[in-house]
Amino acid sequence: MNVQRIALIASLLIFCTNHTQSHAPSIEQSVINEIDKFVTHAHDQLCAVEKMIRSLNITFSKDSRFSALRKKRAQEFFSQLIEIVENIKNANLRNADLDTCQMLIEFNHNVITLIEKHRKTKFKNVHTFDVEQFLQSLTKKRTLSGEDVFRKFQRGAFLIAKIEREGVGLTRKNRLARWFDDTIITPAERYSLPSRLTQLVAIPALCYYLWYRMDHRLPLHAPTKATKDRAYDRDNVYKTRTGFIGKFANADDTFSDALKGDSPVLHYGGAFIIHGVLQELSKNAAPALAKRFRIWLNKAKGGAYLKEADRLEDKAKKVRFDDVHGQTEIKRYFKFLVDYLEDSETHERQGIRPSRGILCIGDTRTGKTFCIEAFLEEVNQMLLSTGQIHKYTLIKPSVLRIQFEGMEKILHDAKAKAPCILFIDEIDLLQLQRSGENRTLSEFLTAMGDAVNSDDPKKQIFIIAATNCPETLDKALRQPGRFGKELRFEYPNYTDRLQFISDKVKEFILPEQEKEFNFEKLALYTHEKSYESMSLFIKDAMLKAKIDNNGQLTQAHLEHALEENIFHIIPSHAKTIPGNEQEILAAHFAGQAIALALLESNLKLAKVTIKQVMTKLEEKAMGSHLWNADHKEQQRFEYGKLFTYQENDSINMQTRQEKINLIKLHVAGFVAEELLLGSCGFSCHAEDDHLIALNLAKSLTFKGIDEVKLPKHMVKVYYDEAEALKEQCVQEVKELLTAHKQSLKAVSEALLEKETIDFDQVQELL
Repeated sequence: MNVQRIALIASLLIFCTNHTQSHAPSIEQSVINEIDKFVTHAHDQLCAVEKMIRSLNITFSKDSRFSALRKKRAQEFFSQLIEIVENIKNANLRNADLDTCQMLIEFNHNVITLIEKHRKTKFKNVHTFDVEQFLQSLTKKRTLSGEDVFRKFQRGAFLIAKIEREGVGLTRKNRLARWFDDTIITPAERYSLPSRLTQLVAIPALCYYLWYRMDHRLPLHAPTKATKDRAYDRDNVYKTRTGFIGKFANADDTFSDALKGDSPVLHYGGAFIIHGVLQELSKNAAPALAKRFRIWLNKAKGGAYLKEADRLEDKAKKVRFDDVHGQTEIKRYFKFLVDYLEDSETHERQGIRPSRGILCIGDTRTGKTFCIEAFLEEVNQMLLSTGQIHKYTLIKPSVLRIQFEGMEKILHDAKAKAPCILFIDEIDLLQLQRSGENRTLSEFLTAMGDAVNSDDPKKQIFIIAATNCPETLDKALRQPGRFGKELRFEYPNYTDRLQFISDKVKEFILPEQEKEFNFEKLALYTHEKSYESMSLFIKDAMLKAKIDNNGQLTQAHLEHALEENIFHIIPSHAKTIPGNEQEILAAHFAGQAIALALLESNLKLAKVTIKQVMTKLEEKAMGSHLWNADHKEQQRFEYGKLFTYQENDSINMQTRQEKINLIKLHVAGFVAEELLLGSCGFSCHAEDDHLIALNLAKSLTFKGIDEVKLPKHMVKVYYDEAEALKEQCVQEVKELLTAHKQSLKAVSEALLEKETIDFDQVQELL
């Protein structure tokens, strides 16, 4: 921000706070009596203006029709307005005098009018808000009546609602098209008016046809000699007529001759031909015309409907490799495939031929399908830039279609559309294993080799499959010549998460606000989370900000959304928990939080809560509870949980001391209950915590050997050592928490008050 802008904003604030009477206009007594109310309304409208500016900035920045330069100029304009608005709000002008009321009313009116002016021109020529000219306009003496105040408020509220509703670029044509769609098209489709109108037209046409035959006494069967004589006499009369009437009579006679054919076969044959033509038109032409009409209507409606028009025209934004975060090695391999497809003949002569069967392996939502779509678009863009006429298409047959039609039929269709990429998602659902007579597996094994081993450069087929259960596939499928190349997808690491979160959040904020966010903290807390999960909690945070009055996205909104969508903390209790039970929860998790904060471990404290938390349900077969005698109902949620993160992309390698510290962590909750409440009932996560602590101790005493493989006397010895180690950890944790009993009590009270606290708050209490 330059020095001139700082001076202008400072002069505006000085004008607001000093309330210079020499520049004050005269105001009617009716306005003076309610000056406090008008100042409050003006301040509230100022907040609405700020919310409108932020919303308009996001809407304009996401519109693909405008250039980057125009978006940059508009963003600078919005940044200046928000800076001035925030400075005025920080001056705390609610309890101000007449000058402030006048300033706020005029400022709101001028800003809203300027935004509406630029909005109509789609921010083609952006003029910044001139603060100096605004101050000079306030020095003019004029009377501010109650009608003026009401009119400005009403006009401002109307324009704010209009701008938020219409956004940028909605013209009169767009509004007319939307009215036409809402009042005519939608009701017509709802009540099937086109088909009913067709019936209404067909029935009168049939009636007219029957009446015509009766009026001219044309029989429905072959004509007799009498009817032929009457037709002959009528023909002679028509031939004597001239002019328009004669031509019309001759045309009517021609139509009559066509209707009164000599044989009923002509009638039935003509009807059959007409029926076939109409059926063919309804099958092919009608959907195409309906699609073109929907495209035209969406373009005419404008705004968000332009995306639907682009989708119908296949002009929607395609993903490229630049849109794929992380997956560096996988993108390198796909880039090589693009180079190979650009000049496959040269590579073939050099003996370089990549596998055309690719198996993508990875956990769910790790970006397998997204990366395949980016690869397809890169191939098509390469072909477009090199002027090649053969364009690759993406064929995505469903598992149900493969099971119904068979793999041979699918590969036959792929050969007809070659060159193409055949993508089979969730291939494990085909159950390609050697169990009984598996027709799909046999077809896969026999037909896949012919498809991927074609030597015709113009008929190449790449078969790409994706699964998160590769162990369910037959090993013959994962051999060279079939799915010979395996690409492994993983959840993003810390660097990729940080880049993704920062890029997504920057879409909803102004550049000056970036310093207010802690992207590193959010990236640490989303360990082992997919891009889809991170995108979901950012959108949810924006929704929370939109619900607020100003609509400004903050770090608090992001953390609250992260708690609900990543940590799965339920915001409000479904039950009214008694105070003594809340004290048990607070004491238990306060002890664990203090222990984790003080002990050395590869796990770091993120948040601790005593609210309801959704548990991770174990997947089971349907109806397993009917035949499983040991079936136990899974808990859908639990009360209280400790959330941790790892500073680095760890593979969970731990030293002996780190494992001992983890044992102390899991028993610290029970020790804290004894210190703060005088006793422990072992009712808060007792089974889970004790079992985890005992297993950690056994992993040390058994030295990593499975107890099933050891003699019984050695198992008992090692088990006694594990119990002794666990009791030793209990005594050491008791000494640690006793030394920090005041901090333990403070953390427990903070949990009772706030229910959820993070590491920074725990560190302050320590």
